[in-house]
Amino acid sequence: MTPLWIFPAYPLLVVAPQAAVLSSRPMDPTTALNIILTGFTLQAIGFMVSFMVYSAFLYRLMTNKLPTEASRPAMFISVGTSGFTVAGLVGLAAQIPKVAPKDFMGDAVGSIAGLVTVVLANWVGLWLWGLAVFFLLVSIGAHVSCMYNRKLGFAMTWYSFVFPNTGFAVSLLHHSLCVEHY
Repeated sequence: MTPLWIFPAYPLLVVAPQAAVLSSRPMDPTTALNIILTGFTLQAIGFMVSFMVYSAFLYRLMTNKLPTEASRPAMFISVGTSGFTVAGLVGLAAQIPKVAPKDFMGDAVGSIAGLVTVVLANWVGLWLWGLAVFFLLVSIGAHVSCMYNRKLGFAMTWYSFVFPNTGFAVSLLHHSLCVEHY
């Protein structure tokens, strides 16, 4: 068992960062709010699927040895799920105060709901970013013995060195920009 099982949910995990960019473009506020809510919902489904796989992956790591050397690069996939979720949550939350109507989530609380959403997204983003750092350190640590033994032959899982870590890098960028802005 490796985080490779998360791959079917990855299309859902990249929707929210794209929805954040799309909703920031000039458009009708109602359309932008629909994009934000849809992006958030799809991101939540993708992250919950990955969270279930996280538990199976951590159980496997605690009860068995590390995956084989050829499968270890797939461990980096667990970094990207949290990274893309941070980028999506923080990016979408930054757009809500700009497009939320006055009656969003209650009578005359639209502006307050937008600001509360931004604060919560930043705190949840910090928590998820810490989870991404944890899985990044575990994944790097698993590769130390491979580097010393020079046993890491090329496999298709090497692509996991790149794409999931872009989610981590994008989360750093989104979170730092949004925290500086507010």
